[in-house]
Amino acid sequence: MNALTFHSTRFKIVRRHGQPWLTSQQLAEALGYSDQSAVTRIYSRRSEEFSDAMTGSVKLTDRHANGKLQEVRVFSLRGAHLIAMFARTPVAKEFRRWVLDILDREVGAGTAPKRYHFPLALADPHDRKFGTAWLTARVLTDPKNATPELDLIRALERDGHDVMGAKVRIIALRDAVTHYANLLNHSHRLIHNMEIMARDMKSAATPFGKNVLFSRKPDPNSAIERHVYGDQLPAAR
Repeated sequence: MNALTFHSTRFKIVRRHGQPWLTSQQLAEALGYSDQSAVTRIYSRRSEEFSDAMTGSVKLTDRHANGKLQEVRVFSLRGAHLIAMFARTPVAKEFRRWVLDILDREVGAGTAPKRYHFPLALADPHDRKFGTAWLTARVLTDPKNATPELDLIRALERDGHDVMGAKVRIIALRDAVTHYANLLNHSHRLIHNMEIMARDMKSAATPFGKNVLFSRKPDPNSAIERHVYGDQLPAAR
């Protein structure tokens, strides 16, 4: 859908989130107002009733301003219908029916709804050593494993869906899991190093070389050396 016509008004469609949106200027023209300020006033008085899915601002090239970009308010078909609900022009009632017909046609003529194929197999790790712990931080952050949650977000974005809120949370959760996995790795290395230190300290505290004296012969008159090297010394005199 690249163009819509209501009476003498031929809308130039603005594609937004994969849907047709109408500018306030052409909406005012279709409703029989002399300029877009009437639509702007209606919106200003009732702005709390419009969601982000019904209206927004975009930058469009204005041929009356030497081709410069201008901030323009646009309305989705549902937003245009709500504007027409508050309009008091003779043609407003007919316009409302026209918009509803367009909405029905959009739904009825649309292709089959998108089907996203993300089976359980995509969550299965590449390395079966993970066993039953297949959704641990280690698995989730392994670059060799699939990321179906990110793939789904990308697919929805390509289809024009506004999923930024979910995307931000998913990426934040992945960052938190990555940080947790890194802490686990650091703690495992720390424990391993402490085990090595404990073994070294135990080894250092264990007497080695018993009954061996390299620098000289044992002194038979030394009580300590007699205790250690007693089996090498002659009987005390």
